[in-house]
Amino acid sequence: MINSSEYMMLEKYISDGLVKTHATKKDAQKYATQIGWPQYHVEKVKRRFETIWIVAQHHMQKDKIAGMEFDTYILPTGNYELKNGTNQMITLEVKKYMEKQTV
Repeated sequence: MINSSEYMMLEKYISDGLVKTHATKKDAQKYATQIGWPQYHVEKVKRRFETIWIVAQHHMQKDKIAGMEFDTYILPTGNYELKNGTNQMITLEVKKYMEKQTV
């Protein structure tokens, strides 16, 4: 489960309507199929007063930027843009800073 307050920009993308949200997992899986994403790329999101479902791909490896590690999700918008002669889906990226574990 994703906590929307922990990921930079996730709450803004949801409230601005850039990321389509769903009340049930089944609805999110149907939407994922419609846009060409696998059904297993569906994640539960805990917001302040509700729990919703979105289509998101979790990166298994952490992103390293300037020596800091981030947990990352890729979110499809469902919109397309013409790039190099082909239609490509616009995706958004949200990150969460991961504290280094000391042993």
